[in-house]
Amino acid sequence: AAGDVIVHDRNLIHGSFTNTSPDLRITVYFGYHRRDTVVDVFTPEHIRQREQVIWLAVQHRAESNLVTEEEDGLPMVADEQPFSLGQFQSEISHFSLEEKAKILRAPPLAI
Repeated sequence: AAGDVIVHDRNLIHGSFTNTSPDLRITVYFGYHRRDTVVDVFTPEHIRQREQVIWLAVQHRAESNLVTEEEDGLPMVADEQPFSLGQFQSEISHFSLEEKAKILRAPPLAI
């Protein structure tokens, strides 16, 4: 259905039935690698830019109050343990809207 999200191991064999509707279907994959597996593949600057995107996403999620109670009979995680950004919190808290927009425009690269 529209808006569905599936999280799976990248080694999972998977597929979808042919889209017979006139509606466009788009699949977006996000893959994450341990930092030590990309150090010799990407530049330090690019790795830092991509880390900043994750930090901003975590910060935005923490500030969004999306998870507060039950909604439409589906349980929401009210007692969610916040993720600590540690040393990065002070760095990203000083970013202007323009700096955040620039970080979010950094293109991802594929291995």
